[in-house]
Amino acid sequence: MPHTASRALRPVQAGVAALRAGSDRGDVLISWFVRLAAVLAVLGVLAFDGIAVGATRLEVADAANSGAVAASDTWQQTHVAQKAYDAALAAGKPGDTIAPTSFRVDADGTVHLRLHRTARTIVLRRWSTSAAWASVTSEGTARPSS
Repeated sequence: MPHTASRALRPVQAGVAALRAGSDRGDVLISWFVRLAAVLAVLGVLAFDGIAVGATRLEVADAANSGAVAASDTWQQTHVAQKAYDAALAAGKPGDTIAPTSFRVDADGTVHLRLHRTARTIVLRRWSTSAAWASVTSEGTARPSS
């Protein structure tokens, strides 16, 4: 009987050994999938941040020119620099800033300004070393419409 039981256990032991070897291969495969997922996640975040900065650059250029047009129109109606400045700020998004030193109105009513906005990124704007990359500034100029 012991001889028969020993023979019966050999295939079971061989099967367990095969399962262990297979699970090692499975662990390696899972670890590669985890690494691949981590790399793709990092690349996705970097791509998102890059696209966000690029889109913000386009938006800020348009907003600076729109702000300059609004300021020029307000200047033509009121000849009050503060109202023109406020009109330029109102033409942008909340959070946009215009440096008071960059805002000027020429004698002919042409408005010059520099609009600043921080891109809404996942990582870039949160780290002090990369925050400058998320900072976008554009100049706008507009002549009176009439």
